[in-house]
Amino acid sequence: MSVIKKSKEILGRVGITLLSSEHLRPLLLDAENQMLLAKLESNEHDFIDHEIRCFIERLYLANQLAFLRQYDREAKSYTLKRLEETDISGKLLSMKELWSELKSIRYNLYTNAGVCFLGKEDFETLTSLIDNAIDLVEVGNIE
Repeated sequence: MSVIKKSKEILGRVGITLLSSEHLRPLLLDAENQMLLAKLESNEHDFIDHEIRCFIERLYLANQLAFLRQYDREAKSYTLKRLEETDISGKLLSMKELWSELKSIRYNLYTNAGVCFLGKEDFETLTSLIDNAIDLVEVGNIE
């Protein structure tokens, strides 16, 4: 098992695809976020956009941590790179490509010792996105 550091471009394409997917967007709105949305009386579309962008950045940071922990164990400190707003861009992925990239991201969140730096709720969201993306591919509704 090895950890591959995912590029900003890959995470950006995953992010822009999620932002564009009416089928997967609602998965980023868990019960807690639904209550927060109601309290804030915010625009649901904008709120989900924000949640997707934050989720993608957390995936990016967790992947970097796994990579650094795996291959730079002796370092006294790490410098993590953040995603910029403009990094969430690029050509949309097909649903099958999105499913494949999400699976690859999940795999690359773990060090060889089994350490994962992504929180439980985000991991559950990632798993839900993977499961729903492949369901959409298998049903044939979306490529």
